[in-house]
Amino acid sequence: MTTPTFSSHPLDEASWDIVPVPGASADALTLIREWSGDCCALSLKNEASEDIRVKEVIAFSTDLRLPAETRVYGEGYNMLSQYEGTLEGLTCLSPLSDGGHYKLPQAEGGHTVYNLLLLSPEGLELLAGFSSCHRFSGSFRFKPGHLEVVLDCEGVTFPAGETVQLEEVMFLSGDHQADLLAQLGDRLKENHPPLPFEVSPTGWCSWYAYGPAVTEDDLYENLGVINDRVPGLKYIQIDDGYQKHMGDWLLQHPNFPKPISELCHAIRDTGFEPAIWVAPFIAEQDSELLRDHPNWFVKDEGGNPLPSDRDSFGGWRYGPWYMLDGTHPGAQEYLRTVFRTMREEWGCHYFKLDANMWGALPFGKRHNPEA
Repeated sequence: MTTPTFSSHPLDEASWDIVPVPGASADALTLIREWSGDCCALSLKNEASEDIRVKEVIAFSTDLRLPAETRVYGEGYNMLSQYEGTLEGLTCLSPLSDGGHYKLPQAEGGHTVYNLLLLSPEGLELLAGFSSCHRFSGSFRFKPGHLEVVLDCEGVTFPAGETVQLEEVMFLSGDHQADLLAQLGDRLKENHPPLPFEVSPTGWCSWYAYGPAVTEDDLYENLGVINDRVPGLKYIQIDDGYQKHMGDWLLQHPNFPKPISELCHAIRDTGFEPAIWVAPFIAEQDSELLRDHPNWFVKDEGGNPLPSDRDSFGGWRYGPWYMLDGTHPGAQEYLRTVFRTMREEWGCHYFKLDANMWGALPFGKRHNPEA
């Protein structure tokens, strides 16, 4: 089998490096790169007699034999950050850049994109993409002449004598970007089979008409109009604004004087399906959730709930947000209660989930430091 090349460079010749947390040694750690066609499965072997905590894995460090003016497209940490430009300079396609807006670390003297990197030298298309995302966040750090493929290990422990699976990365080249993206998509689908959804959902969402100022009366008024004029829609989706505070998803805002369950049942009785918006990993400062259960949140060095604006973006309103710690048993049970209530008591089977990245940002201390 021939190992794939990227920019005419055999990738099995690329160097690699392990960066441990400060004070630890990576001498006994070995990166294993197993190729299957264009895909490389990465794993890390700890041959020491003691556990080792790892900051990051540089899975490939290789020269890029491409002109500095080579066109580039890259994805951000979340869908709101996307980049285009050249190897010399990138422009974020929105005001929400990873470095400037979300305050995520950037490559020194270069650029950082996440999950997907497309390079377009004249007459060729090159794709590097992470084809799995089971546990570790993958990024590409580059500048003219050099590329690094990196996994953020967030200081988790790699046990003594064990080999831990990391992620899979894919390298492709060809004439058409669409073909390369389709191949990556197929591989992602193999590693992360999508949930079946036979018919594309159709419906109406309150956000695009009212934003967070939506009221109970607005929902009933639109429900009546939709029933008369657009009966073919399936879902009536209650968006941001129904909740008392960000985080208090089962407590309604004063604009919704009756229980949300009554509205959901009215939607169903009219012949539609109720749907609802939830941002499960955030809570605002005035929320009852934060007040009553501060130990359920990602913490700062002093053990207090970490405000999101200290290390990242403060939140689009009612900031700073606080990040619910998805590794804490109390927080896990709270989320189970929220969604069980909405599904079984309110009758919502469709959930629009937002701000999920706040459950994954690599800041602060969590109940389970190995997550």
